[in-house]
Amino acid sequence: ENMFLCALTDADKINVALLCILHEIGKHVMFYDTINVNKFKMIYTSLMRSLVQDVVDKFTKRLHLFSLKIVELNDDHQLSHEQINET
Repeated sequence: ENMFLCALTDADKINVALLCILHEIGKHVMFYDTINVNKFKMIYTSLMRSLVQDVVDKFTKRLHLFSLKIVELNDDHQLSHEQINET
């Protein structure tokens, strides 16, 4: 199910997004605590390009135990169709 969240600056939107991501990850845990990463994709959008790398860094730091691939996609960082499928 899709979700759209908007809030004021410094309202911890990233933490809300992380809770949603963890919930979605929990729905795709398989045997031996592996995650079926082919069953879901998540996109976090930002209007300010300056915040994107900060968000990528925070998500990478907090979700590293799940071995998820977190990448930046914007005008400067293009991804191929194959890279999007791998992410």
